Amino acid sequence: MREAILTEANLSQANLSATNLRVAFAKGTNLEAADLHSAELIKADLQGANFTNGELRPAKLSQANLRSAALNGANLRWAILSGADLTDADLSNVKLSGANLRGANLTNTKLTNASVVHTDLTEANLIRADLVGVDLSGAILTGAKLYELPRLNIKAEEIVCEWIDVSPNGDHSQVHHFKSSAESKRFFNQKSPIVQIIVDSNLDLKANVALATTCYNLGKDYYFMNRPPSIEVKYQKTILNFMADSDELLFMLAFIVIFPFYDAKKTKINVMEIVKNIPLQKMNTKILELEIGMEKLVKKNQHIQKVIDSVRRKITFFSAQTQVILNNSSGKNLVVSSNPNFGKKIYKKINEQQFCWPPENKVVDFINSFYYLD
Repeated sequence: MREAILTEANLSQANLSATNLRVAFAKGTNLEAADLHSAELIKADLQGANFTNGELRPAKLSQANLRSAALNGANLRWAILSGADLTDADLSNVKLSGANLRGANLTNTKLTNASVVHTDLTEANLIRADLVGVDLSGAILTGAKLYELPRLNIKAEEIVCEWIDVSPNGDHSQVHHFKSSAESKRFFNQKSPIVQIIVDSNLDLKANVALATTCYNLGKDYYFMNRPPSIEVKYQKTILNFMADSDELLFMLAFIVIFPFYDAKKTKINVMEIVKNIPLQKMNTKILELEIGMEKLVKKNQHIQKVIDSVRRKITFFSAQTQVILNNSSGKNLVVSSNPNFGKKIYKKINEQQFCWPPENKVVDFINSFYYLD
C-alpha cells in the first residue's frame, strides 16, 4: 500500500499491522482504534487524521505530516517520529514512552497528561506546547525549543538536558546551558506561582457573585489579573488561589486581588513596604521593576474603588479577617500580611501598625528563589 491514497477514508478499528504505508496520502482519514502495530508511515501525509486510541507501537512515522492530527489516547511506545510535523496535534493521554521524536515539530501540540518517559526529544520544537501534567522522567531534552512552554506540574526525574533554545523563533539566538542535572531538573519542575488569600469566613452565593464581578472588573484594568481564582470553602474559612504568570508578578497580583476586602489598605501598605525595604544588593535586578509597577497601580485604581466600597458595605464576607500568602515557582512561600485577629473568636482593636509582616531574611530567601534564566 506504499503511496496509497486514503484521503478521508474510514478505517476505524482496521487491522493494518505491519502495513507499508510509506508516502501514503491519508489526510482526514479516520483510523480511530485502528491497529497500526509496526506499520511504516514514513513521510506519509496524515494531516488531520484521527488516530484516537489507536495502536501504533512501534510504528515508523519519520518525517510524517501529522499536523492537527488526533492522537489522544493512542499507544505510540517506541514509535519513530523523528522529524515528524505534529503542529497543533492532540496527544493528550498518549503513551510515548521510549519514542524517538528527535527534531520533531510539536508547536502548539497538546500533550496534557501524556507519558513521555525515556522519550528522545533532542532538538524537538516544543514552542507553546501544552505539557501540563506530563511525565518526562528519563527523557532527553537537549537542544529542545521551549519558548513560551508552560512547565507546570511536570514530572521530570532523571532527565537529560544539557542546553535549551528559548528564542521566540527557535533559531538558537537565545540558548541557555545548564550547569548541572539539578539545575535542569529545577527548570522543568516549576510550580504555579500563586497568591493565596485565606478568608476567615464562608463564601456564600451572594459573596461569590460579588467576587466574580469584582475580578472581572479588575481584569479589565490589569493585564496580569487574567484568570479567576480557584476557590476552596472549608469550615468557617475560604481559600482563594490566584495564579500568576510569573514569580515577578506575585507582589503586584497580591496588591490587586486584596482590593475587595476590608483588610486591603493595611495589606497594600505591607506589600509596598516589603518591596521598598528589600536590600537591593542581595536581589536579582528584576525586583527593581516591582516598585515602579506598584506606583502605577496606586494611581490607576481610583475608579475601581467605588465598586469595591459598594461590595464591602453590602456583603459581610469582604469584612472578614484575611491572611495573604505568596507561593513562588520554587515552592517557597511568604506571608505578606496577616490580620492579628485572623482565626480568633474574640477580636481585639488593631491599629495601622499591627498587621503581621515577614522578617527581612525570609523576604530575601523568597525572592532569591525566583526562577530566572540567565
